[in-house]
Amino acid sequence: PLPEGHDWQIVASAVDYAIVALTKDARVTSWNLGAQRITGWSEAEMLGQGVERLFMPEDREAGVPERECALALKEGRATNERWHLRKDGSRFWASGEMMRLLGDDGQVRGFLKIVRDRTEQRQQALDLQFLARASEALAEITDVPSTLERIAHFSVPHFADYCSVDVL
Repeated sequence: PLPEGHDWQIVASAVDYAIVALTKDARVTSWNLGAQRITGWSEAEMLGQGVERLFMPEDREAGVPERECALALKEGRATNERWHLRKDGSRFWASGEMMRLLGDDGQVRGFLKIVRDRTEQRQQALDLQFLARASEALAEITDVPSTLERIAHFSVPHFADYCSVDVL
């Protein structure tokens, strides 16, 4: 749990940011309301758990959580934007930082991970990129069949993100 005091009450009540304190071996020692809202895990569920639980399986396999901690140790912070996992298995686009925490003696006590869910903003940016490409293709229409083929070529991956298939 978070220490008592006015400053920690502010941190604990921040709901738009996941603010997570970690030990030196990246185990959760505090978990604010924002972390619960964004990820779906409660503080009770996360205390003592490794922060790698938030990372996508392929990122865990590639050692991304360990590299993020190593960079934060070396540089003081590690900035990242990547997919992270929610409790329900869905993913969200996380933008944030991992920072080393120093004690009064200057020694590393652990880490602080601050994350914001930027899924909606990322999708808006991708949508704008798609619309810009489609506008360029339409503005260059001289041959309708080849223009439609060009639009279809970059549209299929974009629309596939909106489709889902239920397997019974």
